[in-house]
Amino acid sequence: MITLKRLVKPLGGLAISASLFAATQGFAETSMQCSQKMHSVLYGRSATAAELQIANPMGNLDNMIKNTEFVERFSRYVNKHMNWLPGSGKNGNPTYQAMRQYLFNAREPEKPWEQLFTGGFSTYDSGYNPDSAASGYFTNREWKKVYKGNEEDGYKLRTAYMILNNQIGLNLEALTVNNAGGSGIKSRQDPSTVCYTCHFATEFALDRIAAVIPRVNRQSSDAQNLVEESAPPGPLPQKIYGSTVTDLKSLTKTLAKLDEFNNNACHVAFKFVFGRDERGADKELFQQCVTEFKNSGGYITSAIKHFVESPIFCKSEG
Repeated sequence: MITLKRLVKPLGGLAISASLFAATQGFAETSMQCSQKMHSVLYGRSATAAELQIANPMGNLDNMIKNTEFVERFSRYVNKHMNWLPGSGKNGNPTYQAMRQYLFNAREPEKPWEQLFTGGFSTYDSGYNPDSAASGYFTNREWKKVYKGNEEDGYKLRTAYMILNNQIGLNLEALTVNNAGGSGIKSRQDPSTVCYTCHFATEFALDRIAAVIPRVNRQSSDAQNLVEESAPPGPLPQKIYGSTVTDLKSLTKTLAKLDEFNNNACHVAFKFVFGRDERGADKELFQQCVTEFKNSGGYITSAIKHFVESPIFCKSEG
């Protein structure tokens, strides 16, 4: 850890009391350390000499999260957090692309976090085009190709899981073992197996979600090409989290209304700011974030600001 100290010189030859010196030194160290931490977290770099001299660095937070340095760093973080199989360049990282060119487009105000998953847009190298049928980066062809999965009949079980994971933070462990100890690729369809519950009997049932997403044509698709059926395989509609779902768009909009969606937004923000998952001691601070996120209209920067402005980010040392 680097400790930064500021030299304090007597003004006009007058002596400064020990208590005043200690208070001044303590404040200077605190502001410098706070500025250093803010620049490290939000920009991924050390604060400059001029930035270290800002007496109240927290007062500059609004400007910092509008800066392109923050947008770039946070976009890379979200891509790493959600895109488990990153590619090369912008086109190989649709999550990053959607963050930089749609959610935080430099020529437009920040869009609500929900729009990353439900927004009607398609990205290209330097921007985006409106596309009312699209559902965020989940509609991106490169993303669909990477996460199409390998279910033999073309059902996009992995796609379904990645949507749930990215949007509401669902984490599951894959199993192919039934209660009797047997296993097989069709075990998920057997009500006697532990697999059946997650695939058919829960709110997040993967097979029922895959039923509203067009299947992969296994005969025509390969590692480089994705050929999909023209319509979801059904049966339609499906009841997902208490809502009627008929396609990808209605699925992502349903997920965006859940408490889990708001919780996951704050989880993403918390881990970005603190570099770790939230713990029991963070419960009150975390719940305050959820409330603030909802009250803001669902802007992810409100969640980030909440944690940066919290007492545990820059504590007074004076």
